[in-house]
Amino acid sequence: MRIISRYLLAEFASASGLVFIALFITWVAADALRNIDLLASTPSAAFQQVLLGAMEMVPLAVPISCLAGVVWSLSRAIRYREITAIRCGGIRLQSVLVPILVLAFLLGGALVLFEDRVLIPTRMALLAQDGNDPAGAERPPKYLNGRWWYASGTSIFSAREYNAAERTLHDVTVFKLNRQRQIEQRIDAERALNREGSIWEFHSARSLTFNGGHGLEQREVEFLSLDLGLSGQDLARAGSPLAITTLHKLARRLREYRTGDSTLTALQVAFHARIAQPLAVLILVLLAIPFAIGEVERADWLPRALLRSLAVCGVYWLMWSLALLTGRSGLVPAPFPIWGVTLLFLGLGVWRFRGVRE
Repeated sequence: MRIISRYLLAEFASASGLVFIALFITWVAADALRNIDLLASTPSAAFQQVLLGAMEMVPLAVPISCLAGVVWSLSRAIRYREITAIRCGGIRLQSVLVPILVLAFLLGGALVLFEDRVLIPTRMALLAQDGNDPAGAERPPKYLNGRWWYASGTSIFSAREYNAAERTLHDVTVFKLNRQRQIEQRIDAERALNREGSIWEFHSARSLTFNGGHGLEQREVEFLSLDLGLSGQDLARAGSPLAITTLHKLARRLREYRTGDSTLTALQVAFHARIAQPLAVLILVLLAIPFAIGEVERADWLPRALLRSLAVCGVYWLMWSLALLTGRSGLVPAPFPIWGVTLLFLGLGVWRFRGVRE
């Protein structure tokens, strides 16, 4: 039985690998065509964009590749009567297929390590690269050391986070500069609201003015309106800082926030989604196996099995997206919809797998 299991495992791994390579090459080619103008003007920047896009598609391509790989490998085993020989030999088919499930589970774990050790550091490195920008070019805000940073002509601001729904910066510090690019005023506030364009309103702010050699002047300001040089839409387009936060840092930040904090929900969604999403590899393989083995008497059973498996894949990702939206809405605790959908499809996959005819 071990020889048969290793054989089917090798067939599954090779088929999944070939599908993944095909998806990867297709994605890179399409992304290169989309960035063809940037590729002609600044090849290094275009290469970075294509590389990052290719790396970001890996967590999505691996589950789909495993789904197609298990359908193709089992269909080949059926075509050459290998599954029939296993059944006639009195070997439990489910036992033979267990190594495939173990490999799918390990690939899911590898995706967690890939995102934490490879993808996130790459994103952070690209965000931190701003030394090659042309002088005077518009630069996006940067997320470094747990805070947003942005420098305009007359000011530098730093904020702990940006809430896109409320268009609000939290824990804000602004440094006003004079003509000699020296700090002449520091403004601290718990919140700053984006009213229109690049205009931000500060309420209950603390102002510290540097009067050259004449000392410091500190005062409380009830209301202050400043032009920071960028809008809330610019911050939203820059991306979520949670996307460049490792799993360890997410867990540490979860312990720092109290119940009822506006950021806690987003942190919970990001943390639990990062853990649960790799189980998609195992879930899709479990759901695809019965489709690959069933209806072998039909002449078109292979495309039917693949289409049905892809349809189930689409339903799973749709339910997963709805679970993330529900968790971010705050209507229910974030772990409930995420793990509810994950365990529902995992249970459905196990039930379908146990129903495979021996």
